[in-house]
Amino acid sequence: MAAYLPNSIRYYRKQNKLNQEQLAQKLDVSIGQLSRYESGESVLSSDKLLKLTSIFNVSAEELLKRDTFREVNDEGLPVIDISEGEVCRRQLFSRVNDTALTIYPDGIRFSTSCVRQWPETEFIHIVILKEEKLLIVRAREDEDRDAQRWSRMKDDRKFGRKIGGREVVIRLFDMMGWAKGFTYKISGYVGVNKDDPTEKMWYFELCDAEGYPMSHKAREKAGINDDEIDKDNLDYLDNVELLKAKEIERRKNIKAEGKPLGPMNHYVIYPDKWGQYTFGLPSQDHEIIPLIGFKT
Repeated sequence: MAAYLPNSIRYYRKQNKLNQEQLAQKLDVSIGQLSRYESGESVLSSDKLLKLTSIFNVSAEELLKRDTFREVNDEGLPVIDISEGEVCRRQLFSRVNDTALTIYPDGIRFSTSCVRQWPETEFIHIVILKEEKLLIVRAREDEDRDAQRWSRMKDDRKFGRKIGGREVVIRLFDMMGWAKGFTYKISGYVGVNKDDPTEKMWYFELCDAEGYPMSHKAREKAGINDDEIDKDNLDYLDNVELLKAKEIERRKNIKAEGKPLGPMNHYVIYPDKWGQYTFGLPSQDHEIIPLIGFKT
């Protein structure tokens, strides 16, 4: 009730051409108490709520309804201010077709969705902006110095290709302070070169990396020994592997019974800066295409 009622009181008070003093008298409360009702600092008692319905000549349902206090346009539709809204991060939804980069202990891979958005590009430059913590991808030709092939063809279709590079990954892990025993996934966005705004580039914010636990087998294959991982992280990795094994067994039993499997549990460590109770960036930030400056 408190979430919507303060706004409704202000709305109906103005609709009835009453100032705070007049409404306070009718409601038999002080002006200070009415101000607290209208600011949401105090919640109306049931008898005061009923009295308001009589004063405003509306039902309690109408008084409490979410949209009764909203400004409306000429068509009678609510006008909603989204300037302080947060656009939900796409990372919090299904990632099947995400344009993303995955960083493994021994190399990196750009998603198929990512490489297919540049159908004519086979070779790229990977540029690291250390201060900004950005990984940049620029389209290049095979003869360009330090160019890397980022895609492969199969049945005339383009797919992402793993680029081996243990040394560059070690440097990234050290720079970012990432824990061993995890792969890191980062969503990609399109920006433009500050020195040449006609050049579009992919950029990946390394501070937005999500950590995915590696199994013991995957760690061994990647050449990571358990003694390289600190105890807390190793305990976490072992616990996740145990939970995944139980989940696989549970789903196997459900399938045998002919029941719907439902979604698979995922174990992801999101960046601390995202916060537990935030959804994403403010709306206005999504209207901006970043200009990225760097030295080649």
